[in-house]
Amino acid sequence: TAHQTALREVLQEVRLQVLRNPRHRWTVAEMALHAHLSPSRFAALYREFFGISPLEDVLRSRMERACWLLLNTNATVSQVAQECGFDSIAHFSRTFTRRIGCSPRCYSNRHISIEYSKHSSFGAG
Repeated sequence: TAHQTALREVLQEVRLQVLRNPRHRWTVAEMALHAHLSPSRFAALYREFFGISPLEDVLRSRMERACWLLLNTNATVSQVAQECGFDSIAHFSRTFTRRIGCSPRCYSNRHISIEYSKHSSFGAG
């Protein structure tokens, strides 16, 4: 229906705003306010439209951003944590390790060693 389409567009706009601002400490109540919906209605529609809860989506996008930053910049783990909306490096490291399977430092070092082995001449010939 037209109403469902309008709701989806509003939620999509809120979702884009959330995903573009990983540093911000989003709450369901704040996201719902942007969509002019109650928090419970917002959360239900969000899950219906996107197949994921709002806060899980926020956390997933923060972890994707953290992985990208660790692989593509020289940012420290502390800087990555802050950029991804974590006030505590310990909380960031625990969350990262639980979700990604290794610590942020290990993740970054693993990539460095892979890149090094790709570009080194050891073992060639």
